[in-house]
Amino acid sequence: MSRYSNPKVLFATSLGAFIPPFTSSVISFSVPEIGHFLKASFTLMVWVPMAYLIALPSLMILFGKLSDIFGRPRFYMLGFLVFGAGGVLSIFSNSVYFLIFSTLVMGVGGSLLSVNGTAIVSSVYPPDARGGALGINAMSVYLGLTTGPILAGVLVEFLGWQSLFYVVAAFAFLSLIPVYAFLRKVDVPTAARSIDYLGFALFLIAILSIVLYLSFSEVYGFTATIYLLGFGLFVLVLFVLFERRKEDVLCSKLHGFPQLHKHICYSFCFLNLFLGYSRPVAFGIGTHTYRGTHSNGHFFTNKRKIVGPLWITGPVLHGDADYFRCIFRDILRHR
Repeated sequence: MSRYSNPKVLFATSLGAFIPPFTSSVISFSVPEIGHFLKASFTLMVWVPMAYLIALPSLMILFGKLSDIFGRPRFYMLGFLVFGAGGVLSIFSNSVYFLIFSTLVMGVGGSLLSVNGTAIVSSVYPPDARGGALGINAMSVYLGLTTGPILAGVLVEFLGWQSLFYVVAAFAFLSLIPVYAFLRKVDVPTAARSIDYLGFALFLIAILSIVLYLSFSEVYGFTATIYLLGFGLFVLVLFVLFERRKEDVLCSKLHGFPQLHKHICYSFCFLNLFLGYSRPVAFGIGTHTYRGTHSNGHFFTNKRKIVGPLWITGPVLHGDADYFRCIFRDILRHR
């Protein structure tokens, strides 16, 4: 039997791994064109990709907990619906504020997809094949980051920026067909546990503050908004102290400080996820706008030819490295 004994499940989860980074790179690449069309300032347009990226990691803990209680495949399919709805809203956006809200909705859908896709793979695949399956999921992530700028450049050039969201919405809704067919009979264990709302609120505030600092530092400098970083780290310490006193800590099945140590690792994993998706945002916006704004602050679109080749190099190398890293991990684990 093939090492990947559940290819249909792997295909379904790879679809969910592909679309969030694909959309992130698509939005980032098209920000200057959208800003020029909507006559929006640079400061406002930064929030279009940032709203998407802030919602993506910040809600993962809550959605992971809810998925454990009500079923991961169900929430995974809900993610495609929410993502597609955000894409439809983006198509009809006639102001930058409505577009920011629309990308925020897509970020919520992306959070549902990202947190449940990996969990489904981990539940379905045995330990000796899990690393390879997760490696293919990781390759799907970097495939999205790679193909996004290429497709965005073609569509924006010939069909306009709205065509990008037509593609995103259509992909999300059409993906529901194989996802429902392949996952509706998948038995993923659920756990009837309470939700630690206060712990989630503290974690959300901490992550939001740190993410906002990392986002604004690309625009205003690393020292101008240093207070956001300080506040975020302070709330993160409060989160750790609060969770140490609880018997059922957020996102854990064990008790005590050793499991809480994993929460700190999870926090840095979420930050790593944000940084991985925000790297094309910072690079794309910076490349497009460096010495390239009108006197009125609107975007001046140029340098498009050099953005794509520079952009895709990192995701290609990362995708290959992640896949082989997961394969080698499985091999070494069973020696």
